[in-house]
Amino acid sequence: MQALGRAAYALVLALLLPAYALAKLRRGGPAALRLRERWGLAPPAGAAVWANFASLGEFNACKELLLALQQRGHRLLLTHSAEAARAIAARATGAPVHALPLDFASTMARFVRRQRPRLCLLVEQELWPNLVDQVRRRGAPVAVVNARLSRRTARRHARLFPFTRRLFEGLDLVCAQDADAARRFRALGAPRVEVTGNMKFDRRPDAAKVAEGEALRRRLNEAWPGRPVLLLASTRAHRGQAEEKLLLDALAPLLAKVVLLLVPRHLERMDEAAKILAGRGLAYSRRSSLAPDARPAAMVLGDTLGSMDCYVACADLVFMGASLVAKGGQNPMEAFVQGKAVLCGPHM
Repeated sequence: MQALGRAAYALVLALLLPAYALAKLRRGGPAALRLRERWGLAPPAGAAVWANFASLGEFNACKELLLALQQRGHRLLLTHSAEAARAIAARATGAPVHALPLDFASTMARFVRRQRPRLCLLVEQELWPNLVDQVRRRGAPVAVVNARLSRRTARRHARLFPFTRRLFEGLDLVCAQDADAARRFRALGAPRVEVTGNMKFDRRPDAAKVAEGEALRRRLNEAWPGRPVLLLASTRAHRGQAEEKLLLDALAPLLAKVVLLLVPRHLERMDEAAKILAGRGLAYSRRSSLAPDARPAAMVLGDTLGSMDCYVACADLVFMGASLVAKGGQNPMEAFVQGKAVLCGPHM
C-alpha cells in the first residue's frame, strides 16, 4: 500500500512538473533562476540545522527561534517555497537560503546527501513525504515547529492515511500551536506531540522598520497636518471581489479627512491596486518611488516587501485584510505587538 501511494504521489508530481516549470520560466526574474535549486543542486552549506518555510509569514513566525539557534552556535540552512521570503530571510540571518527542492525521492535524496543536515525543522504545515523520508534515512531528526493542521487538511490526510501514515510516523517531534492541531497530528500517527503555542505571539517588531515608519509618519504629518493615518493591511481579492474596492466604498465619506496607507498582501497585486486607485481618480504615492523631498499624497501604496512593521508604526488604526472576503483574515499580531487598535471584517 505504501509503495502504491508513493508511486501515485510521484506520478502526480511528474504530471504537474511541466506546467510548474513553464510558469516559472514565463514569470522570469529570480524565480526562473531557481530551477537548479529545485532539483536539489544548491551549493552545500555543511552540516547545519535545516529550516523550511513556505513564505514570509512563516519565516517571520520562526525568526526568533532561528536567531536563538544561531546565538547558541548552530549553523543554519534555510529553504523556502515562495520567493517573497528569500531576501528578507537571508538578510535577517546571514544564512544560505535556497528554493525548496521538488519532492521527488531522487531530488530530495540528492539535496539531503549534499547538505547533510543535523536537524530538519518544518514550519507550520510544510509536510513533504520524501523530504521527511530522506532526512530520516540520513539519521537526522525531523520536527514540525509552530505546527498547525486545519480540520479540512486533516480530513484529507485521513482519507489517504494508508499512504500518509509513514509521513506522520516519521516526525520525531511536533510543536503544535494549539490543542486542536495537536489532536489532529496525534490522530494521524505523529508519535510525539507537544502544545507549545503560536510563535507569532512571540515576535518583536523590527526596530529599524519601526524607525522608518515613524519617519514616514512625520512626513505625512507635515504634508497633511491633523489627519489620522489609517492602514489597510494585507488586503486580498477573492472570487472577483477586491477588498480595496470594498474599503474605498466604505471609506468614501472620510477620504478628505484621513491619510490612507494601502498595503496589498501580495506584491503581484500592487499594479491591480494602483489601477483601482487611478480608476477612481485618487492621487496616490508609491512608497518605493517616493523621493526624499517629495510631498506624499494622502493615499500611499505600500509596495515594499517586508515593511509591515514600518507601516504599522506609521498608523493610528489598522484594518486587517482578508476579512471582508472569505479568506479567514490575516494575522493581526504585527499590529498588536505595537499596541495598535485593529479593525476587521466579518470573515476574521
